[in-house]
Amino acid sequence: MIRRTATENHGRYRKDSDLKALEIADAFYGFYLDPILKASDPRQETPEIQMYLADVKRERGFSKEASELYKKVTEGKDKRYAKEAAALWTASLADAIRKEAASTSSAKVPSRAATGLELEFVRAADDLSRSLKDSLEAREARLKAAQVLAAYQDSQRDAIKRIQALLEDSPKSAQAVTGARLWLQISTDHLAEAEKREKSGKESQKLTQELKDLIQKIRSYTDVMTFDQGAGSKL
Repeated sequence: MIRRTATENHGRYRKDSDLKALEIADAFYGFYLDPILKASDPRQETPEIQMYLADVKRERGFSKEASELYKKVTEGKDKRYAKEAAALWTASLADAIRKEAASTSSAKVPSRAATGLELEFVRAADDLSRSLKDSLEAREARLKAAQVLAAYQDSQRDAIKRIQALLEDSPKSAQAVTGARLWLQISTDHLAEAEKREKSGKESQKLTQELKDLIQKIRSYTDVMTFDQGAGSKL
């Protein structure tokens, strides 16, 4: 009866966008999970209900709660839902990161390190890429993880390592091309920052040479360059 009430109201929301029905589904799915399924789950319904509840949480704007549920399903390794949950885990974390960024004051001093939520996204992206191998979803997850880390000075080396791995593993892909452009952008930004803060120009000269070397290095990835040329040359 409790599961039926939850699924009926979930279905009503999907059909009529009834927000009250969504709230009811949220409450009943939650109650069905704990204490009912927590006490006894002979039909192994838990991951299915967690997926339903996570969908409800996302629809209600509770991205963090949704990501926790998708994480549980992913870590549970149920073959029916684990891959889908991993993809939705990263998506819900991305939603949560956007909301967190939007709520942060523009006057705040930029951080040197990724937030806890962003690091969780990176871990989720890693899990997704491992489970889906060299699929489009896996490549996108690897790229997005590198983009998150590249935004912070303390994790840019890690971002570059991830970009290099992407170029080596999946050179004939749009994600590899975007990764190469990101690598160049990191180097260009370092040079621009050095030019702003120094007078002698010694650091700028060093970074200019490093940028030239990087351009040559990226050109050595022939499959990446060939794919890029065929796609209209963005590098």
